[in-house]
Amino acid sequence: RAILHDLLGRQGLRNDVIDVGLSFNVGVGGRRLTASQRQKVSFARALLKRPEYLLVNRPLSALDQQAQMRIIMNLMHWFNETQYRPAVVAVLSNPTLASLFERIIVFERGVPVASGTYKELADSNAAFKRVTS
Repeated sequence: RAILHDLLGRQGLRNDVIDVGLSFNVGVGGRRLTASQRQKVSFARALLKRPEYLLVNRPLSALDQQAQMRIIMNLMHWFNETQYRPAVVAVLSNPTLASLFERIIVFERGVPVASGTYKELADSNAAFKRVTS
């Protein structure tokens, strides 16, 4: 319970959980929750397991860009504080979030066409510029 409380607080999800209520009947597969609530809960559940590899496909796409950025920044901060460093592979719906990751791989039609840091790609890669504009 303490781990969940701490994790929800650090991810800025505590108020959402309290609003919904810990004993609230969320329905089968969380169908009574909103799309953004389901994404937040799924993301928090994945983090609670502390996997070595965290593979996520647009984990926060139902949220606005500011909320996505806040949660990802809190997550990175939490990784640094706890010394928990999973390999994170993420498909991002918000290209500005790419700046928070160490390495970026750009795909076109399922084929990797560029790889590097955000700065490297933003400065010189046309495929990356198309994705972020």
